[in-house]
Formats: sequence, C-alpha cells, structure tokens
Amino acid sequence: MTRFSKTVALVAAILIAFVTQAAIPAMAAPIPPTIGVGSYPAGVAISPDGATAYIANNLSKSVSVVSTATNTVTATITVGTNPIGIKVSPDGSTVYVSNRGSNTVSVISTATNAVTNTIAVGSQPVDLAFSIDGLKVFVANYNAATVSVIDTSTHAVTSTLAAGSQPIAVAVTPDGQDLYVALRSGAAVKIYDIATLALETTVAVTGTPGGIAISPDGSVAYVTRSGADAVSIIDTSTQAVSSTVAVGDFPIGVAFSPNGEIALVTNQSSDDVTTIDVATGTSLGSFGVGGGPSAVAITPDGAWAYVANLWDKTVSVVALTVLESAAPAAGSFGSLFSMTVPSENATSFALASGALPAGVLLNAATGVISGTPTVSGTFNFTITATGDYTTTTRAYQIQIAGLAETGVSIPLYIPLGAGGVLLLGLLLALWSTRLRRNHSLL
Repeated sequence: MTRFSKTVALVAAILIAFVTQAAIPAMAAPIPPTIGVGSYPAGVAISPDGATAYIANNLSKSVSVVSTATNTVTATITVGTNPIGIKVSPDGSTVYVSNRGSNTVSVISTATNAVTNTIAVGSQPVDLAFSIDGLKVFVANYNAATVSVIDTSTHAVTSTLAAGSQPIAVAVTPDGQDLYVALRSGAAVKIYDIATLALETTVAVTGTPGGIAISPDGSVAYVTRSGADAVSIIDTSTQAVSSTVAVGDFPIGVAFSPNGEIALVTNQSSDDVTTIDVATGTSLGSFGVGGGPSAVAITPDGAWAYVANLWDKTVSVVALTVLESAAPAAGSFGSLFSMTVPSENATSFALASGALPAGVLLNAATGVISGTPTVSGTFNFTITATGDYTTTTRAYQIQIAGLAETGVSIPLYIPLGAGGVLLLGLLLALWSTRLRRNHSLL
C-alpha cells in the first residue's frame, strides 16, 4: 500500500469512527398544516358537534368560519373592532365575540352566520365564558377592571362584578358553581359563586396571568403565566396553587382535552405548544406551530387541536393521538383471535404494561392484536400509542375461554397432522383413566 493510500485509509477510518460515535439527533415533529384566515387571529372556538371552528381575527374586524371536515374557510363574518375572545354556546346555536376596540360583544347565529345582536359591555372586553346551562355569559373587561354578566335570553347586561386590576381571562367550573377570573396585573385569580355572584376567595398567582382553563372533571384550574414562562395549577377543592409547570416562552392560551388526560399551552414567543400530562402535572414536551400562537381549542372527540397564530394569519391543525376505550375482547383457546386497538392519529403502538395471552402479539405499526391463544384466562394490559405530536396510554382487557365442556383447560395447543392426532389420543386416554379412577371411589 502506498503512503497516499495509507493516508486515505486513515482519514476514512477516523471519519467512520466519528460518525459512528456521534449522537444522532431525534427527528423533530413535522410542523402541522395551516389554514389561512384573517389578520392577527387571536381567539378560536369549536362548536359542540366538532363540525366548525370559529376564529376571531383581531385586526380584520372579522370571524372566520372553518369547516373541520375540509379545513377550509366557508364564511367570513364582520364584527366589532379588535375581536379577541370567542366562545360557542353549549347548544351550538350562537357564537359570542368580545370586541376589545369597540367595547361590545357580537352575537352570531350559527344557522345564518350573521350578527344578530351587539351588546355594550365594559371597557376593553377580552375574554368570555358561558355558564354551563348557557343562560349567562361572563365577560372580562380588561380596562374597566370588571366582569359583565349577560343574560343570553335578553342579550342584556344584568350585573357587573368589580373584579380587580386587568381581568384577562374567565372560566366556569364544570359543575356550574364557580367563576374563575384571572387578573393580569392583579397577579391573582378571583373565584366567585355563580348563584350569588359573591366573591369566595382570591388565589395569588404571580408572573402575569394570561389564560385560564378548568379540567373536565373540575379538579384543577390551569393558569398560564406569560411573565414566568410557567403554568400554575390550582387545586379547586382547596382553592390554592398546588404546583407549577415550566412551559415555553410567553404562554398565553390553554385548553384541556375532553377526556382530561392532557392540556395544551400556546407559547407565543417560542412559536410552539407544550403538552402537559394532567395526571402527573408534568410537561411531556413541545411541538412547533406557526408564528405567535395565541389561542387553542380542541375538538370534542379529542383528535384535533386548532391553534391561532397571530403573526402568520393562520390556524394550525394539529393531529392529537387518541386511544378510545373498548369493552373486554373475547376469544377462545386454540382459535384465531384478532382485535384492533381503537385509535385516532396514532403512528405506532407498544405494550406498556401487563401481558397478552401466549400466542398473541401486538403489531406495533397497525395496532392489531392477533394470534392463536395457547392459554386461557383474563389478561389485563395497557397500550401506549404515539403520534406526530402527542402520546397516550389506555388500559384494555382480553378474555380467553378454556375448554369448558371438560372442566379442564389444556395448556398446550394441539398441532395438526398425525403427531397431533397421536397426542390428542394420549390426552383423551389419560382423561378416561382419570374418570374411571374417580368413579371407582364413589
């Protein structure tokens, strides 16, 4: 080998060693697809049937109506100046939009996509929330330091609460009893009794509160703190902060999945969304979206999240991984068994805990569990499904019946062919002998 050849070989060996030892970075999640909407989309809400998303376009004085089936804008509705907060009534018949620049709330009929009423409220209304029965709407008036209470049957303001400095977000507990009001410069959350509108307590929350949401089971309230890059978790039973979760840069919007397993937080300055595991109160990581994500809403089936991106004039459509519950799957010893793990937007599956029946395997790519059981019994296990953006886990059960007619379960699958016939004959002979011995004892 020439000196040149030796040098080339040495360099190649060094390069190979470097590449082999270098850490391979994990593949980042793909950026979700987007829908073009109006200028400065600041709020998003989804109809109770999941068929429509409504986007408040702050600088366009409009609301974009999006079909979730096609992810296209089907209508644009003119509202007041600087629309920002938006909510759909529990019965899906109306959409209420807070217009920060005109100090009003627009009422939209979902049947006609037209504004049917305009209600004067306090100065700079920013967020709103329906009572559980849909009879009231609570509007946070940022500059007026108040909350307006609207009667939805008359479209009139019936009460005004003195909330404190810069009320920025409102939420109602699922039992309909309490109203939570986040105060931005007031660095607190005030809790009111909805029946009496009396103040129950004030919870200190430092770090500039920005958004608030309450879990579907009503056990916790999440408050985004844009000045601290964190989320404060309030235990609703004690009405006190129980823990804090670090998220991205300048968190604003927050929403829970319908099953309450995860919460999504929009981080406006880091252009991403953080997923929080609600059971543990810990971050599961973040994924990128458009520029300046400000608000997020999740469809009733939990399979899709819609994120309003301020700077990009877009809404990101995020596929969320969902594992659905299922009744125990039944099978029989020695017979082909198959079930498919019910899921949405999953790209891979894994057995997280427990065990499948011997002879039965999980297809990690499709979520199909199949095979010929060689044992009988009840088998409890959990499956973890992973998608592009989120991961979830759910428990399932398989019940395999034995040979009930004999009163015994044969632990080995009998193969086909002459050998199987011979083995079956031997087992039957042993069983017959056992029966004769039992009869002889009678």
